[in-house]
Amino acid sequence: MEAPSAHGHRGRVPWTGLQLAVSLLIFWIPPRSGGFTVESRQNNVTSNFCTIISATYMPPGTDVLIWYKGNITNGENRIASYFKNHGSVIPGPACNSRQTINTDGSLVIHRPTRKDSGYYTLEAVRGVQSLGSVSIQVFLLDPETPFSVQESPSTVQENDIVFIVCQTNGKRFSVNWYVNEQKLQKKHNMYLSSNQYTLTINPIRRQDSGIYRCMYHRGMRFGRSESLTLLVVQSDRSPHK
Repeated sequence: MEAPSAHGHRGRVPWTGLQLAVSLLIFWIPPRSGGFTVESRQNNVTSNFCTIISATYMPPGTDVLIWYKGNITNGENRIASYFKNHGSVIPGPACNSRQTINTDGSLVIHRPTRKDSGYYTLEAVRGVQSLGSVSIQVFLLDPETPFSVQESPSTVQENDIVFIVCQTNGKRFSVNWYVNEQKLQKKHNMYLSSNQYTLTINPIRRQDSGIYRCMYHRGMRFGRSESLTLLVVQSDRSPHK
């Protein structure tokens, strides 16, 4: 059974009042920055951390929430569909064994790694009608190891909403952020979570291109993340409102 969805389209459809939560350490962003939250939760059974992406607001009359990997809402990219009325979940072609859907419709990524970085899109559906969709881009920075390799620059489009998350193998540390090996000087479009684990750039600008990294420490223990090279290019989509 294929979940209802709009025809594949690229970009974002306006969704008035939509708020999303991308989990990795609780963080509410002011309305002007998109209404997203970022948190991290620990599994009480396994003690592993997981990333939870959830919608704290949905358009009235939403029957189905559909999660996609990427910024295109088509069948091949569908992670799963959540049917609110009876609480059932239908996995899609893009779903893997580490992804589940909570009873509130949130997407849970267990044992997240840098490979889980990328666009995530949520679409709301009523009956067979798409009420709109919204996309965000998430980068997960794993701790640096002797085997870490420098990856190619990650290209993002100007005016995108970008989350960069510092992962510390499930341990609590004090965190600092660096851009081009200099301590981060926050700009008006940059927001840090209260525990510093998540850096949000919204909207991202061409001048925000650079090499991002987090440093973390607790007592005599310290470490740093792998680096993320962001290349911001001119957008081919309308800016966020």
